[in-house]
Amino acid sequence: MGRATVIFGGAIGVAAFVYVLLHRHADAYTAVTRALVAAVLAMVVLGVAERFWRGAKIKKAGLDGSGPSVEFEDHIARAVDQVNERMNDHVRTINDRLYDIEKVLFKNGGNRVTSEE
Repeated sequence: MGRATVIFGGAIGVAAFVYVLLHRHADAYTAVTRALVAAVLAMVVLGVAERFWRGAKIKKAGLDGSGPSVEFEDHIARAVDQVNERMNDHVRTINDRLYDIEKVLFKNGGNRVTSEE
C-alpha cells in the first residue's frame, strides 16, 4: 500500500501544479512550491490513514516546535521487549542457582569442600 500512497500523492501534486499554473495564473515557482506542499501533505495523510487501516494504534501524538508528529505502537518491538524480559528473568534465576551451588561447594573460604571433610 506504500506505493499507492506515493502514486496518489504524486497525482495530487501534478493536479495541484496544473491547477495553480493554469487557473491561478501563477508563475512556475509558485506552482511548483504549492504542488510539492500538496503532494507531501497528501502522502502524510494517506500514510497515516494506511497505518490506521492496517490496525495500528497510536502510541503518542503531538505538535511541538518541529511540527506535528505521530508515533505508532510497534508490535515487533513490544514482542522483542517481552522476550528480552523473559530471558533476563531466566538468566537471573540461573545466576541465583549457580551462586547457591558455589556457596555450598566453596563454603570454607574458597577451598572446595570434599567428602573427606
